[in-house]
Amino acid sequence: MNRSFERKNLKDIKRIIIKVGSRVLASPSSGLNLEAFASITRQISSLIEKEKEVILVTSGAIAAGMRKMGLKIRPRTIPEQQAAAAAGQS
Repeated sequence: MNRSFERKNLKDIKRIIIKVGSRVLASPSSGLNLEAFASITRQISSLIEKEKEVILVTSGAIAAGMRKMGLKIRPRTIPEQQAAAAAGQS
């Protein structure tokens, strides 16, 4: 499929689903990669300005929980990960 055909079809798309994994959202030092969040936010804003419906799916609950709980190292056991994920989703 050539690029011009792909781009033409993208113009007709109304809904875009974006999946962002923990590795994109996580930062080794602070739990969350705020620069990645800012970049994703700008890109989604641009799509919304073009009248696209955007659905963002993330798996960053553990990283968010790490920040809330003040953890420096990612939890290793399943119960610890579950606790961090619960904190990140609240």
